[in-house]
Formats: sequence, structure tokens, C-alpha cells
Amino acid sequence: MLLFKAGRHDEAIETLWRVRDLCRVTHDRFYEEKVYLALGHALHGSGRTAEALDAYREGARISVDMRTPDAYADHARGALVCLAAAGDGAGFERLVAQLAGMEPTAAIAEAIRGAPADLAPAERLAAAGVRPPVPSPKMPAYIPSVDLEGAPARDLNRYLVSEGGPFQ
Repeated sequence: MLLFKAGRHDEAIETLWRVRDLCRVTHDRFYEEKVYLALGHALHGSGRTAEALDAYREGARISVDMRTPDAYADHARGALVCLAAAGDGAGFERLVAQLAGMEPTAAIAEAIRGAPADLAPAERLAAAGVRPPVPSPKMPAYIPSVDLEGAPARDLNRYLVSEGGPFQ
């Protein structure tokens, strides 16, 4: 993700594909899901929306298999952003309906349904306060489904990428 933020998009995406391949070889589904989140972000940010949507969908499948609802919600938000960017209103509405029946994504669907229905999907996401997921620039050291201590209030890695400003 640091390569992507530095503007080296193609290199970042190629690196992420190689990391995904390594995860598959080592049967590491946990980190493979994280890589798909990063791929979705990088591909969408590079204008490759259809590929980003595929990455978010694959990450969502892994999240369901691993029973990581927060990760599933991240991938769902990414997919919604991609569908909105692609102008796929029907696909967007289908995904919102699917998310309404699941936790923790029901709140996302409720927020979108609370936005004015006459708005375009991207505008509805903005009105609902649904933002694309921001992946961590490195693999997590804290794993909520495994670690017994409480979750940190702020992920420092995501802060550095999304809120920390440009590189100096």
C-alpha cells in the first residue's frame, strides 16, 4: 500500500498479486483476504473498477469462510463503491438487499436505504456516509478472532495511510 500511496500504482498492484500467489501456495487464507482488500483498493484507485470488484468479491468469500464479519463488511463497502463507480445500479441494489439481511452489514444497508432514493448510487453512498475501505499498509499484528486482549481504538497503520498526509 505504501507503493500505491507513493504513486507507483502498477508496481503496487503487481506486488500485491505476487503476495496473493504466495498466500495461496502457503494456504494462508487469513492474509490472502487482507491482500484482496489491498488489491481492491489499489485496482479501484487505478481506474480498474471491474478488477477491483472481483478482488473485493473474492475477499468477501474468504471472509465468510473464515467467519470474519468486519472483514466481510470492508469488502462489501469496496464492492458497493465499485458498483457505483461502474454505474451498475441494479448490481448495487442487489448487493444492498443482500447486506440488509446480514450482520454487521445490515447497518450499511440501512444507512444507504436512508439516503434519498433519487440519487445516483455514488451519491447515495456519500449521503449515507459509506466510505471505501482503507487497507492497512502492512499485515496486522493484532487478530481479533485470535487475540484475547481488547481491540485497539485506532489502527495506527490505517491512520498513517488514510489520515497521515502525503509522504515527505
